[in-house]
Amino acid sequence: MFSICSYPLRLIRHLDKVSQSAAKCRGFSKGGRMGRDGLNARRVTTTLTVARKSQLEGVSAREGVTEAWIVRRALEQYLDEIGEGSVLRAANGR
Repeated sequence: MFSICSYPLRLIRHLDKVSQSAAKCRGFSKGGRMGRDGLNARRVTTTLTVARKSQLEGVSAREGVTEAWIVRRALEQYLDEIGEGSVLRAANGR
């Protein structure tokens, strides 16, 4: 399981990038669209600090998108960036 709390700095940078593009783009990248029926989706649950949750709520309200959309988009961009690389190496800057 991927824990967002384990790699907060890199993912927060992606949240900032997503925030900038949220109003422009509502689609998904390589992962495909989930669709309202949820057939192309699986649920993931995570825990955020109070400060990060507040930040996420602010970005969501400001950009007019859901918190879930922001997290999905940030995670997609992050996974596209590291490709088949190691999440641990990416988090440690190696």
